[in-house]
Amino acid sequence: MMPPEHLRPENAERQLAGAVLRDPDLAVDAALRHIGGADDFYHHTYRLVFATCQDLHNRAQPGGPQDVYEVLVRRGQAADLGPHPGLWLSDLFTEVPSGANVDYYALQVREAALRRRLWHAAQVILRDTEAPPVGNAEEALAQASGRIQDLLEAAAGRSSSVVPLNDLLHETLAEVEARHADPTGRIGVSSGFDLLDALIGGFRPGQLIVVGARPAVGKTAWLLAMLSAIARSTGPTFLASLEMPRQEIGERLLAMGASVRLNRIRSGRLDRDDVTKLAAVTGTTGYGGAELFVDDRPSITTAQFGATVRTMVRRHGVKLAALDYLQLLQPADRRANRVQQVGQDSRDLKLIARQCGIPILTPCQLNRAIEGRPDGAPRLSDLRESGAIEQDADTVIMLHVPPGQDDDAELLRVEAHVRKNRHGATGKVTLAYRRPVVRFENAAVGC
Repeated sequence: MMPPEHLRPENAERQLAGAVLRDPDLAVDAALRHIGGADDFYHHTYRLVFATCQDLHNRAQPGGPQDVYEVLVRRGQAADLGPHPGLWLSDLFTEVPSGANVDYYALQVREAALRRRLWHAAQVILRDTEAPPVGNAEEALAQASGRIQDLLEAAAGRSSSVVPLNDLLHETLAEVEARHADPTGRIGVSSGFDLLDALIGGFRPGQLIVVGARPAVGKTAWLLAMLSAIARSTGPTFLASLEMPRQEIGERLLAMGASVRLNRIRSGRLDRDDVTKLAAVTGTTGYGGAELFVDDRPSITTAQFGATVRTMVRRHGVKLAALDYLQLLQPADRRANRVQQVGQDSRDLKLIARQCGIPILTPCQLNRAIEGRPDGAPRLSDLRESGAIEQDADTVIMLHVPPGQDDDAELLRVEAHVRKNRHGATGKVTLAYRRPVVRFENAAVGC
């Protein structure tokens, strides 16, 4: 018997096969986090494309339409795609513009595959139940239970999340020993700020770090300070900037690194000394040796952000990724209310951090309520538009400018309040913010 139509998801399988054909480096690994492999496909043509792309990917070979076509010709399987296999592959490649939605379609393929196997098992159980009895009813029940248990074990076996206690203890002990050998005592990636690292121990892999602040406090400047410091000291970093185009990001990085006023860079009114300093920033002693990748698309979803992060981790070994900022993400469900949309985005960002094994850092807007308080100090409840943010985040840091400072001061005292720290203490550290050059510093000398 043929399974029901909804258990034969042709569109999802076509989109997933097209994604691995379009971008095998990204899509194959992303798909295999959800499906068990080519056997999860119902339609033979898409199963064949996925299996071929996976084979080429495992051998570190290109997996475009022409490469897949040549492999299928050598194997005598090209005719399985139809009378014009080359054209069929080209059409599939053209139809799927990118691999950004691979997780979405892989989940659909996995869901249909599991339900299809359950449907087949149910048909066999029904057939055996209706057939003339050979054994007793208890034996029939045992056989039916065994079939369902096999399905459960097969589904659970796709995940590597189940770890024996002995392996878990050895893995944890190795991390503790590495931590003990590190004289800094840091657990994760350094933030670039010594006092903050001493409080939270750095940013751990798999963490979601939320940085809350009101507008004009310096969220982006602080974010760039950390990204550039990590890129120079630890490894590559990645920024998805939804708020600023890359030209503005570049101007800010130049101002920070060269100590040249941002307004001079933007106006072009530079003296000879300024030009010399700016040139030095791009050299090996400045940012020249650092790898900070910037994506300035103004409108993306968490699925697109996650796809890009996975590519950056795989291809460039990115150690930390940032999104500027949370409330600017395009919602996956436009029909949901705003609280649900932002809550879903924060949960998705946490999932991306776990899947990619790196910290994800995102600034977040705060409510106006803090402006009515005498000290203006922010609280967790001030995170704007969704209470889910404080639940999903591992660490919440809130930037606050204490009252009593000159509004026109070039050097501001800024407090970084650690309001939530799932792995340690909370508290606050004081930093200096040099506004003309948009640079945060460790010591607040002169504030």
